[in-house]
Amino acid sequence: YPQQDRATPPAVTGDGRNPVGKKLLKRGDYLDLYVARPTADLPAWVTPGDILTGDFILDNSHGDVTKTRLVYDVPPKPNKNKAHDDDDKGNDDDEEEESLEDAVFQSKIAFLTKLRSKLPDKRTEYETLAAELEKEKPESIPLLQERLAYCEKAPSSSKDGTTGDDDDKDESARRRQGDEHEWRTAQLEELGQKLLKQNGGPVDELVLAQYFGVNPPAADELKDDKDARALKKEMDNQKKLLKSVLLAKAASLGQLLASFDNKDDDGANVSIPPEMIKNFDEAVTQMKKYISSADHVSETLDKIATSLVLARHAHYCQKKSVTAVSILRKARNDPAVAMSKGYKDLTNDLLRIYRSVGCDYYGGEEEEGTKRMDYLVEVEKNALLAKFPVVQQRQLVL
Repeated sequence: YPQQDRATPPAVTGDGRNPVGKKLLKRGDYLDLYVARPTADLPAWVTPGDILTGDFILDNSHGDVTKTRLVYDVPPKPNKNKAHDDDDKGNDDDEEEESLEDAVFQSKIAFLTKLRSKLPDKRTEYETLAAELEKEKPESIPLLQERLAYCEKAPSSSKDGTTGDDDDKDESARRRQGDEHEWRTAQLEELGQKLLKQNGGPVDELVLAQYFGVNPPAADELKDDKDARALKKEMDNQKKLLKSVLLAKAASLGQLLASFDNKDDDGANVSIPPEMIKNFDEAVTQMKKYISSADHVSETLDKIATSLVLARHAHYCQKKSVTAVSILRKARNDPAVAMSKGYKDLTNDLLRIYRSVGCDYYGGEEEEGTKRMDYLVEVEKNALLAKFPVVQQRQLVL
């Protein structure tokens, strides 16, 4: 596997993992590979203590010099005694018997997810069914999670079919991008209101603060108290949903803010509306109640999104460009980010900061400061091209 987090937990196979497959490496290129323990059940004739061996060959035509020996010691099988069986039985009791009404509602959510995969053609059907389900069970966390996925990934409902010369097309593309960010932000703002208790949703921020503001019940207490386990599960789900919505809203506003931070056709800086900066500042302030650093989230994509949000907040709202640079460079050092698209996003934000601060970053004359920043920009761009080379396709005309 190309990522360590994909190879580490072999028992989890539904996380989108894919083997490396065929890769073409040019001279001087490198690719980190991680070998997982067997992900499938071992044959029945394999017993604990056996040693499985194999070879990993990079080039079949030069197997002698590109071969690496792999060895796996088969561990003993887990010994489930009566105490463990009782624990498993107790955990099974936590799962309440699903009613026919709940099963039908879950199937509707699954169908809603299927409609989302067919957007924008099925947008009307999706929104109609979503409105019906929200009216039926506005407090459903799985439904709100599906709506969050829609707000984050669905294409904007606005379409611009402008045609013309290249300048018109570029302006149309920039306008469509801005409209999409605004639409996504509005959708996330609406969803953030729907999940609150006072609006019929499941999340009560005061109850969450009271629950997580004190030490959680000990493991042995949870083991003996079914109601405590159910409450902990419900609180964890609510907190996870609230954190996801707040992060998505702040990320969308940050992306909208960054889209304004460019130059027009004459090379002049485009001023960012103060109201947009204020809205982003308020969203990040709310997000920091639950997520104040990338360490507070577990998924790699969430870590990247959090780093981008915090860096943009430091740069645009707090005027702390050095802090923003530090956040972005720290995020790029994560091994899971090094070969992902997130590395490009972090570097692009870093380049944007380098270009914008100019001589203020170093002090001194404007011309000298600009030269220094141009040098840093070129260094980062060259490093990015070396890590992600652009392959030019050529057409052969016969």
